[in-house]
Amino acid sequence: MGKDIFSRFDVVDTLKGIGIVLVVAGHIFGSYLSGFIYLFHMPLFFFIAGYLYSPKTLHQYFKNKSSSLLSPYVKYLLFFTILSSIYILLNNGDAYSILKLTIKSLYGGNLLTGWMGVFWFVTVFFITQQLFNLSITKLGIKSTGTLAITALTASYITSYLIKIPTPFNITVTLHAFPFMYLGYLVKIHNIKINIIITFLICVICLWFFSLYTIEMKFDMKQSLYGIPFISFITALALVIMTVVISSIIKCKLFDFMGVNSMNIMYIHQFIHL
Repeated sequence: MGKDIFSRFDVVDTLKGIGIVLVVAGHIFGSYLSGFIYLFHMPLFFFIAGYLYSPKTLHQYFKNKSSSLLSPYVKYLLFFTILSSIYILLNNGDAYSILKLTIKSLYGGNLLTGWMGVFWFVTVFFITQQLFNLSITKLGIKSTGTLAITALTASYITSYLIKIPTPFNITVTLHAFPFMYLGYLVKIHNIKINIIITFLICVICLWFFSLYTIEMKFDMKQSLYGIPFISFITALALVIMTVVISSIIKCKLFDFMGVNSMNIMYIHQFIHL
């Protein structure tokens, strides 16, 4: 039984709504449930980005994404950095603590914690999109596929070799790139998904996760990618299953959260913490 998992375009809002609920839940619930959610909640957004992607000139794409991603990122980052500085001062902090906070905010990525802990995603998302657009427009779809496989392999190597945080978590783009590519493939080839097979693969993956929970630990922010390739396949299967579920259900609340997913991402840790 094959199904066009994006047969309704408005399913994307529902899907993003489910995705942001998973992001929030991953920060709230216990370790085992969070570990399960972390397997696929961020890959889901890169997959969606690939499906929604349309090739544009480098300048136009950079301009569009700078406006929609970098502009709110800078505003929220500045707001929470100032708010955190005030909090430090009110709790007898010193100038050195504020300076350290400011440097971390500018460096971004893995150094962003607390209220800004999830902001790493935005810079990785932006850089991945720019690299993907560059590859598609200059190299074409087939060469981009080769590049995606290379990037995936390199992501495992760098996760073992590079033990210090990189600016804006730039090395995480290596692992994000293949998910975006696969989302784009689904779009351009109108790939039909066999729901039964996808469900069975998910069950097998979850069984494997229950046996090797520690080894399968997946956290893109920390450059932890679990068991090479197996965790990636698990993430992809769960992403596709989430897409299938979103195409079945219709919920205005999910749609609303999907439309406002970026704002929810920026503020939910402040509310939670």
